[in-house]
Amino acid sequence: MKSIVKSTMIILAASLAASSLASAAEDEWHFGIGTGLSALDIKGDLGFTSLIAGPVTVSLDLTPNDVSNYMKTAFGFGGFAAKDEWKITYALKYLELQDDGNGTTPGGVSVAASTNFKAHGADVAGIYQFAKTGQAVWGALGGLRYTKHKLTNTLTVGATTGENSFSHSWTDVLIGLTNSYYFSKEWSWNSRLDAGFGGSDGTYHGNTGVSWRFAESWVGSATVDYVANDFSTGTPGDSDWYLYKGREASGGISVLYLF
Repeated sequence: MKSIVKSTMIILAASLAASSLASAAEDEWHFGIGTGLSALDIKGDLGFTSLIAGPVTVSLDLTPNDVSNYMKTAFGFGGFAAKDEWKITYALKYLELQDDGNGTTPGGVSVAASTNFKAHGADVAGIYQFAKTGQAVWGALGGLRYTKHKLTNTLTVGATTGENSFSHSWTDVLIGLTNSYYFSKEWSWNSRLDAGFGGSDGTYHGNTGVSWRFAESWVGSATVDYVANDFSTGTPGDSDWYLYKGREASGGISVLYLF
């Protein structure tokens, strides 16, 4: 049962680095869109009210291999629009996890359990590039991040099936800082730090990586990403009680198309 419960807490970490060589100020609107692959590691705590044990809090420690084993569907993409010192970034993501288990009680009764977890996420941010120091460009960031979790637990004992399902969503206001350091016209090092408040109890996010403009309309990036999420609602014992304190670290590669 513990392995089934552990699968419910995974959130897809965005691997796409929206900051790139294409973010330099220009006097006309230009755009980019892309996607990528990442390996995700999660540590933290997950709490909810289960069918059998009531309120349950599970300590989380999932490696990238664990995440891959539970994954049923996942996709994400992001992009930007920029002009002069202004830039708008966005990202969308979706993850579905499924874990099933079955067995037999000492009395010979069949038992089957299933957990399905879906995570939706989206964020949009406006960035004003307020300063240039040598080869570095600094930006101030403001935006919104939306997160939704849906969890469905199903338990079948003999011919009897029970199910509980709930979903929670929250929206945070983001503030942050960005930096792009340009080694050349083709290479840059891009970083972003932001904090989110409002819907959650606090979310902190950092991203850094190297980008290479290997063709006129293409940028490749290798990045590392870290997100600390704290969200809770309800009281332990309530049917809608939910707790998520996750520390998500990922590393990945992405490709961005410029137009």
